[in-house]
Amino acid sequence: MANVIYTKQRGLNMVTDVSIIIAAFNAQKTLGTAIESALNQTDCNLEVIVVDDCSTDDTALIAKRYATLDSRVSVLKTDYNLGCSEARNLAISAARGTWLAVLDADDFFAPDRIATLLETAKKETVEIVVDSYFLCDSLSMNAHTARFTALCPPEESRLFTAQDFIHHGLGSTKPLFKASLLQKHDLSFDPFVSAGEDLLLYTQLVLLQAKCAFINRPMYFRTEDPSSLSRQNRIGFLTELLTVFDVLEGNLSLLHCDFDKTYHAIAYRRKITHDALAAAQWKQWAEHKTSDSFPSVLSGFRLLRHLCFKKQRYAMCPLQV
Repeated sequence: MANVIYTKQRGLNMVTDVSIIIAAFNAQKTLGTAIESALNQTDCNLEVIVVDDCSTDDTALIAKRYATLDSRVSVLKTDYNLGCSEARNLAISAARGTWLAVLDADDFFAPDRIATLLETAKKETVEIVVDSYFLCDSLSMNAHTARFTALCPPEESRLFTAQDFIHHGLGSTKPLFKASLLQKHDLSFDPFVSAGEDLLLYTQLVLLQAKCAFINRPMYFRTEDPSSLSRQNRIGFLTELLTVFDVLEGNLSLLHCDFDKTYHAIAYRRKITHDALAAAQWKQWAEHKTSDSFPSVLSGFRLLRHLCFKKQRYAMCPLQV
């Protein structure tokens, strides 16, 4: 399934605090920035595991170059394209860190992100730490919007229940979490979910009573590439995301959580996703104006609701230029 194409032997007695997981497919333009942001983390012992998911560009070559220069980098290459979830799971199976952090190949970290999250985890005695994040232009890499910065005062942290986590949509984040959680609950990224695999896994963990804290300090930079799958096929992405909420709802009876509050939190995020789907359908119709794709009257109501409450629902705060 995969081969280790480059790694340097590190000291066997060296403690690894955090394993940073990067699944990459045809990411030659952005992978270097992602890896460098991981290696430039301050005040922690870390390893970076890059999985080249059968790329057809120079992704593997770039990853190997970093591995030859820094013993903290290991590179795995799949024999065929596995998809994001299985590529991440492959890296996790090779990880030695007490904590895990996922970094998308087109995103990057602030230099003190991991150290700050570790400090927050220690302070709050939790197993999952979530931070606010920036949305960036994929060309300039400049941040234009912050998300989740209104959930508590700047630089402060707070504990989150599973219901808080779901209600505020924190499944879209990239938290730091204990590797032992996956072993304890026999969980991994679901390879059969192509949209919302992060949402599904992290929500399952908090529903299984993993302690979670949030810190209002944007340290993850997420790029918005118009050519990404979630942007090109917005309708398909959101439709798939709705199935994730169905899975979570179907598992509630098996989990130790407040059923009513959790059910209502899931219903709220499902409504938001339905409204976003309606907006995507109307956009498609406006671009093509074919009679067979004319959205329904109900979707018109959902479109208006989406437009009126988008910033509030997605905790978006545009940055002043």
